[in-house]
Amino acid sequence: MAFFCYNNGEKFEDGSEMKELKVTELYKTFGDKTLFDRISFLIHEKDRIGLIGVNGTGKSSLLTILAGKDSGDGDVSAIEKASDYRIGYLSQEQNFSDETLVLDAVFQGNNPLMQTVREYEKVLLELSVDNNADTQRKFTLAEEAMNKQDA
Repeated sequence: MAFFCYNNGEKFEDGSEMKELKVTELYKTFGDKTLFDRISFLIHEKDRIGLIGVNGTGKSSLLTILAGKDSGDGDVSAIEKASDYRIGYLSQEQNFSDETLVLDAVFQGNNPLMQTVREYEKVLLELSVDNNADTQRKFTLAEEAMNKQDA
């Protein structure tokens, strides 16, 4: 059973068009196992999604398909998205250098939203070490940027 909600042409309060990622009838097998049997769903812009399941149920497979690193079975793509959508994906298996910090790995990329979150987390770390007027000012600016981008 699929839960599907589609609001064609829905707009935000400022009149801009709402963007969405649409998955329709996604089918994927892995050997003899069916991971997805014609699943359909929408993810709207600014949605926050949690993906929960036991090992081997296809969570990573779904994310690799959504990121465009893999595809469902069949000739027709089950994924539709705006041409200016950018999807970031960090796979489970990574080879980082010993100097790479966890925050650097999580917030890598040049997406403006990720840069804002990266700066906010960096200033939070600074604030925990040295709570002075300059760090407070940086924190205020970083927090305003986060609020402005609804991060």
